[in-house]
Amino acid sequence: MVDVINPDTFFRENLSAKGFALTRAQDRLMSMRDGMTGFGSGLHVLNPYFKLMPGELTTIGGRAGTGKTAIGLQIVHNVLVELKASNRPGKVCVFSAEMDGETLMLREACAWEKIPLWHLQTGQATKEEYERVSNRLSNMDDERMMIDESSAPTLEHMISQLEIVREVYGKIAMVLFDYTELSGEFERVESQRIAKISRGLKAIAKKYQCPVLTLSQLNRDIESRSDRTPTMRDLMHGGEREPDRIMVLLRPWLYDKAQQKDLVYAYIVKNRNGPLGEAALFFHEQTMRFSSAEIFRTDLNEE
Repeated sequence: MVDVINPDTFFRENLSAKGFALTRAQDRLMSMRDGMTGFGSGLHVLNPYFKLMPGELTTIGGRAGTGKTAIGLQIVHNVLVELKASNRPGKVCVFSAEMDGETLMLREACAWEKIPLWHLQTGQATKEEYERVSNRLSNMDDERMMIDESSAPTLEHMISQLEIVREVYGKIAMVLFDYTELSGEFERVESQRIAKISRGLKAIAKKYQCPVLTLSQLNRDIESRSDRTPTMRDLMHGGEREPDRIMVLLRPWLYDKAQQKDLVYAYIVKNRNGPLGEAALFFHEQTMRFSSAEIFRTDLNEE
C-alpha cells in the first residue's frame, strides 16, 4: 500500500519544483494583504519593526528584572485576542520551564485587574481584590491556550506534545518557550547546547508553520561595561545565529537608580525581514504589563 503524501509537509521537507513555493508565496501574500498572516506584539511602538510570522523564530533577551516573561505572556495574550477577533483556528502552546501554570494564570489575571500579585501572596489584598481576581480567572477559560509545565523540556518532548496538538486540533498558531537556557538538551559545551536548542526551535517554527517566541538570558558582561547598550552577542552562551529576529531589553534603573524605574528600552538587534532600531516601553512592575512609551532616550552611558 502506497502512503498518501501530504503536500503541505512533504514539499517543505524535500526537494520540490519552484512552483510549489511560488504557490505558497502567493497564498501568503494574499493573507498578508488581508491582515490574516502573523501576529502583532500588541505594542504599537514595535509595529514598525516586525510581526510574528509563520516559520520564524524570535528571541527576546534580557537580564533578570527586565520583564522577559511578562512581555512574552503579553504577546501571547495579544495573539489570543487576534485569533478570536479574526476567527482564525489554532492553539497557542506555552512551554513554561520556569513557572507553573497556576502562577502564569494568576499573573495574567492580576495584570488584567491591575492588582499586584504580591498583594495576594502576602495577604495585603482586600476582599474585593481577591474577588476581582477570582472572577477574572473564571472568565479566562480560553481553550486556545495550552500550557506545558515541564521543568526542563527537551526538543523531543516539545515536538511530541506539538504533534499531539496538531493531530487533535489541526493547527498550531504560536509557540512560546520560557526560557531557552532551561531546555533539557545536553551537550558538554554550553554554547553548543544553546545552539542546538535554537536550531531545534527554528525547526519547530518551520515544521508547524507558526511563529515561535523564545525568551533568553543576557550575559552579566553588560553590567560591567560603561556602554550598557545590549547587542545580540550578549545572549547568554550565544544562540544568535538561528533566530530570524532578536530583541533585547534594557532597564536602565537596574544600573542607575536615578533613572526612571518603569522605563525599558527594546532594541531590535537582528531582523532578517525588517529594520533594526529601538523603542521605548513602560514596564508596570506591579501589574506585569508593558505599554508603549513616547519618549526619547537619555544617555545612560554617560558617567
